[in-house]
Amino acid sequence: LRGEDDLDYRWGYFLPSDYADELEFEAEPPMVLLEPQRSIHTVCQSSGKGQFGPKILEHALRYAEENGYTITGPARGILLASVCEEDKLNGYFEVWIPIA
Repeated sequence: LRGEDDLDYRWGYFLPSDYADELEFEAEPPMVLLEPQRSIHTVCQSSGKGQFGPKILEHALRYAEENGYTITGPARGILLASVCEEDKLNGYFEVWIPIA
């Protein structure tokens, strides 16, 4: 999304702020707190082993361009589920793409 290598992504974990508050969880480096920001919110599917990459976001990027939005940072998301369907591994991702 930032014009970098197509495979420039990092895996980590995500804890919603209401859970963090209830658990009295404190973010310590290298963890970061992600502030709310205006975003395109979508769900994407990656089908087949090794198929995860920026191409799964093409529909959201097209939507941004068609509606005059500018992408202001890297996409962030979570893996909702990884399931075997029709003998293929499918990943379902919830994604937020920051925009202006």
